[in-house]
Order: sequence, then structure tokens, then C-alpha cells
Amino acid sequence: MPELVRPRRRNPVARNLYQNRGGVHEKSKKAKRAASKQETRKKVSEWASRSSFIYSSILSFFLR
Repeated sequence: MPELVRPRRRNPVARNLYQNRGGVHEKSKKAKRAASKQETRKKVSEWASRSSFIYSSILSFFLR
């Protein structure tokens, strides 16, 4: 009867590192910062357009 070949013992820590490589893909810090800046600029421009509309409405009311 031929001798059975046992599987070679591997480093369990190294194997776990390879298994933990995958996961949720997240945006980088740089991308998050850029998105935040873009959102802030958008809000400011919306606020400015509303403010100028309110200002012009009030001004036209008093200049009648």
C-alpha cells in the first residue's frame, strides 16, 4: 500500500491576510474631501442666488 501524502502545513496568519484583502470599496480621503468641497460650493451658490432674489424683492418693494 502506498504511503499517504499529508498536505503541507501552511502559515495560518498569512492565509488569513489573503482572505481579508477583499471587502467594501470606499472612496479615498481625497475623493471625500473633494465631494465635500463641491457640496459646500453648491450650497453657497444656491444660498447666494436666493439671497439676491430676496434682496431684489425687498428693494423693489421699497422703490415702488
